[in-house]
Amino acid sequence: MISNSKASPETSRKLVYIEYEISDEPLEDEYIRKLPRHAQKKAQRLMKDLYLLTLNDPKNAIPELERAIIAYPNHPRLYNFLGNAYGAIGRIDKAREVTIENFRINPDYLFARLNYAELLFRHGEYDKIPDAFDGKLELKTLYPNRNRFHTSEVAGFAGVIGAYFCMIGETTGAKVYYELLQKIDPDNMFTKRLKKLLYPSVMTKLYKKLYKNQSISKALQDNEGSHHGKGF
Repeated sequence: MISNSKASPETSRKLVYIEYEISDEPLEDEYIRKLPRHAQKKAQRLMKDLYLLTLNDPKNAIPELERAIIAYPNHPRLYNFLGNAYGAIGRIDKAREVTIENFRINPDYLFARLNYAELLFRHGEYDKIPDAFDGKLELKTLYPNRNRFHTSEVAGFAGVIGAYFCMIGETTGAKVYYELLQKIDPDNMFTKRLKKLLYPSVMTKLYKKLYKNQSISKALQDNEGSHHGKGF
């Protein structure tokens, strides 16, 4: 467990400090916790099996996940797995549909917010990203009743919001989140993307200077990398 005290980049002009803990311990599944006690172990085993199947055999995971969603309707992790599976086999259209549906059904679930915000980022709809987080661009502000967050939650949030800050010119806030990512997970794909956005190579700078066309700029941003969520 890592105790963390960090600056909150709600805006680069006003930074506050909020404390919370960052842990590598598994996240509690709130959906399963609400099931009858006798059904919880079965559901936990199913989630584990489907997570591994999604990673190792996404094509065959899809029908299994669709059946599981019928058995456990509106479970946010199942929608995340399904979106991941579609993305892994190149069905980006279906992955997008599942991402939007999960956010519609489970708007308070952090990874549903993150995946939806990432979708907006990839399409260059930066002005809509704050709405995915109710305008609260610091994790503790978004979830004031929580004092502990998993590393994957913090990395995902810092990566998406840090990238958003970069695109709107709030580099101070972006650097705060980059420093946090460097501290908790320097090899994370979000850390690498944010570094490229904050500190682009000479060639990237030259390319952007020569080609300011919006479609080319967007293509460059898309190539920085994205995620469907690690263990979501």
